[in-house]
Amino acid sequence: RMQRMQPKCIAAGEGAGEGALGRRMLLVAAVLSVAGGSTATECNAAGGGDNPRSLTTQGMELFKEAKVAASVEAFDKAIELDPRYKGILWQRGLSLYYADRFDDASEQFVRDVALNPRDTEEAVWALLSQARAEGGSWAAAQKRVISIKGETRPYMKLVYEVCQGKTAVEELEQLATTLDSTATPAETGNGIFGLPTRFK
Repeated sequence: RMQRMQPKCIAAGEGAGEGALGRRMLLVAAVLSVAGGSTATECNAAGGGDNPRSLTTQGMELFKEAKVAASVEAFDKAIELDPRYKGILWQRGLSLYYADRFDDASEQFVRDVALNPRDTEEAVWALLSQARAEGGSWAAAQKRVISIKGETRPYMKLVYEVCQGKTAVEELEQLATTLDSTATPAETGNGIFGLPTRFK
């Protein structure tokens, strides 16, 4: 069984977000873990509501604190109050993934991509969830990878090509060792849950 992964640190730092782990690095680390690569990169951690929006915020904060089960509960309550949230809470998918609820995570990510067919990141998270689900495998999940067109971000194209089996995982390992704070906002995308991002 693959080693359980925990979001040990996905918190925002002060100012420009120093010490925060962005969505890019989180995704790269997850792909390398499932695809059989190795990287020294880790998440380095730092440091209620009664409506769907506040519950979603609460769920994100709980995730950053590595309280993934409680995070899922907050997201589920948001959906209970407003079912429209069910199709857009990609954040819930991440919490489910790190709670080892891979079938549920896959369902969430697939639903997200159905609403946004250009969402490469959620397509990759769906593949990772399917690969780590009971009876799943990296090779089997690769055959089911959701088709995404129009991706222009170089790092995301590389991640997606690894998932498709078109590029060797070693190229992604090399990327993981070179990510740093010199990347432009266009290259990095938003930080995890939209927070400012810098990479160690």
